[in-house]
Amino acid sequence: MRTNFKNIEYFKKYIAFNNEDIVFYEEGLKSGTTKVDRIPAVNRQIFTTNLHTTIAKYSAGYPIPEIRNDLLKAIDTLKDGWRNQRSRISFDDYILMLWILSLSVLLDIDQENFKKSSVFWMNVPMAITSTILLLRPDGPIEPSNLHWLFLKSLDF
Repeated sequence: MRTNFKNIEYFKKYIAFNNEDIVFYEEGLKSGTTKVDRIPAVNRQIFTTNLHTTIAKYSAGYPIPEIRNDLLKAIDTLKDGWRNQRSRISFDDYILMLWILSLSVLLDIDQENFKKSSVFWMNVPMAITSTILLLRPDGPIEPSNLHWLFLKSLDF
């Protein structure tokens, strides 16, 4: 365990519950039972639940390869699950962004997926995030290569 705030049973139940939720939401999208106006909210829920599950597995001490695979799933759900059409980012969005970026660095996510996890950073204060970018295990990302951080759309 990487934390002593909760016991392993708590994490097992939390992770199982989240996995059931993800399956439920994904099945609703695949079957067409999710109402059209609810699709963005459901996609957001899938993304955030995937990310929270990844965080829980990290805290519980699950094996790094398993956590890395879960983070890649969360990154894959990011394109449809991120919804920040505003010019300003909310506190919750900023926290989610810091989590996914920090885990991407910590788990040594490859550059391609790292860029996917970072494309939603429009108009974000860069003091903390630029420091994290410099911590990449394969070397810092040069400022001249940061143009992809400020894309207006999610073009993968």
